Amino acid sequence: MTSASASSTSCSTTTAPTAWALALKGYVKLPTADEAKGLGTGKASFGGNLILSKSLNHTADVHATIGYQINSDPDALDIGNAFEWGFGINVPALRIFQLQAELVGKSYSGGDFEQTGPIDFVVGPVIHIKPGWFVRPALSWNLAFDDRGLNSGTQSSTGIRASIGYHPGTPRARSTCRLRRLRRRPTGRRRCR
Repeated sequence: MTSASASSTSCSTTTAPTAWALALKGYVKLPTADEAKGLGTGKASFGGNLILSKSLNHTADVHATIGYQINSDPDALDIGNAFEWGFGINVPALRIFQLQAELVGKSYSGGDFEQTGPIDFVVGPVIHIKPGWFVRPALSWNLAFDDRGLNSGTQSSTGIRASIGYHPGTPRARSTCRLRRLRRRPTGRRRCR
C-alpha cells in the first residue's frame, strides 16, 4: 500500500431537480507508505476540496472539484504543495450500481525541485450498500506519465484505487413530499406519506 487517507464531506443540497449541490471535503493522507522504498514521505498530508455536482434528469450525475493539498516535508527535502482539480460523471444516476469515470489532476508548487503534475483518468464501478455505505474499486491511468527513459511501460503509469465511504443521503423525497402537501388544494388527493 502506498498511502491511505481519511476524509469527511459536508454537503449543502436542495430538493429542486434542476439544482446544483455543493460540498466541502477535508482529508488527511496518512503516512502508511514505506519511505525507505521511495513510496512516500513518511509524513502526513492535509487538504480540502470544493465539490460541485448536478443530476442530469436522473440519467447521469456530473461533478467537478477544486482543492489544495498541503504536503508535510520529509527530513531532508522540501516537496511542493498541490492545487487539485477534477471532473467526472456517474451513470446511471441514483442507482445501487453505477459506473464512475473521472479526470483528476494536480499541479505542484513551492518544492525544492520540479514535480511532475499527474493527470489521472480513473474509471470503475460504485456499489451502494444500504444504508448509505459505498464501495468503489477503480483503475487509474496517469495520462501525463513520463518514465524518464526507464522503459517501465504501463506498469508505472497505471494503478488501482479503492474507496469505502458513507453518505447518509439527502432528504429529497421527504422534502419534496412536504412541499407538495403545502401546495395541495384542500380537495386534492393525498399521495405523500
